[in-house]
Amino acid sequence: MEIKPSPKLKSLYTLTNLLLFLIYCPLPVVVLQIIKQRPRHLYDLWSVVIAILGIVTVILIQLYLLAYIKTLRYRLSEDDLRLESGVFWKKRKVIPLHKITNVNTLQGPLERRFALGHLNVQTAGHGASTSPEGRLVGLEEFERIRDDVMQKVSLVKSESVTTEDRPRERTEQELLKEMLEVLSRIEKNTQKS
Repeated sequence: MEIKPSPKLKSLYTLTNLLLFLIYCPLPVVVLQIIKQRPRHLYDLWSVVIAILGIVTVILIQLYLLAYIKTLRYRLSEDDLRLESGVFWKKRKVIPLHKITNVNTLQGPLERRFALGHLNVQTAGHGASTSPEGRLVGLEEFERIRDDVMQKVSLVKSESVTTEDRPRERTEQELLKEMLEVLSRIEKNTQKS
């Protein structure tokens, strides 16, 4: 199943970019005002330079974001979830469904305004990292997609773990015996050193 980001993602990123511009662009001008450089014409020149740099930066960021959105591709198959992105560096990630432990939804205030959300995919083998293994951004039906992913995960896990495949549980006696063997090997290694 092909999963595509919503076209509304462009509007969301554009709005976010403009808000950041409006918040951060006046800061250098305020600093220049506080410093009050002399002569006055240098202050005016620096204000113009900062304004031009701010506008050019916003345009470059906007172009990058639009190109980035075009590279977003998500695919849910019977065995895995595939994520692709990247303008300059292509990033392709394959997440086996049997490793997925949880799929969280996240929706910020601007995303709610555009009726968008994103999914954070957590896996068992991702180590101690708190960041998700994969992110699917800019989705309109993100809750339904989460349910679809978790349904496939449940199906894959139920098929792969049958009663015959489960490992035999060890008794306390076997565990204690194994622990004693490990301790004796440790003692031998420390005596050799």
